[in-house]
Amino acid sequence: MNFFGHAVMAMERGGGPAFVLGSMLPDFASMLRAKVPTAALAEVTEGIAFHHATDEAFHGAPSFLEASSASFAWLTEASMDRGSARAIAHVGVEILLDRTLAQEAERRSGYMASLAHDGAFDATRWGKPDDAPRAAELRAALLRHGVDIHDCAEAVIAERLFRILARRPRLAFPRDDLPKVEAWVAHMDPQVRALAPAIIAEVRTGIP
Repeated sequence: MNFFGHAVMAMERGGGPAFVLGSMLPDFASMLRAKVPTAALAEVTEGIAFHHATDEAFHGAPSFLEASSASFAWLTEASMDRGSARAIAHVGVEILLDRTLAQEAERRSGYMASLAHDGAFDATRWGKPDDAPRAAELRAALLRHGVDIHDCAEAVIAERLFRILARRPRLAFPRDDLPKVEAWVAHMDPQVRALAPAIIAEVRTGIP
């Protein structure tokens, strides 16, 4: 589950902005290639723990596994490399799920409010001296970008997957395969939208 999805689950749990921010921090750390931070604020610490519980429930959710399995089958049938197909079937489904979850204005505003919570962000303790300023830059970029529900064309999502996987040689795919990935987005998006309520319900049930 991506950081926006984690924010949605944290809001569903009834957490405030500090808790919601904490639920996204492990993903931010991964994006920065940094260690997961600690926090001087209990709500942020609880949000970090909630992130890990959410991930465990999400990765075992039957409806997510159904979407991922269908995606892998479609992509390999389209002659994509199995490593790339497996990665897209996981990361790509997460992105499509975000696309669906972001349709609700309340979720978008809650996500933005958590990012803008200075007290929670300032209570975060990063491991290395340069991690904190890089985290601040990431936060500022996310605040500037917001949640653009219209910036979701198949080509945009395919390009995003290309960039994400390009950092992993065993999972990367060539630019020549972008049309296949765009076609996969068009094929799977309706299915992920249909499965989204079940995925969220299964994750909710799976979190202690």
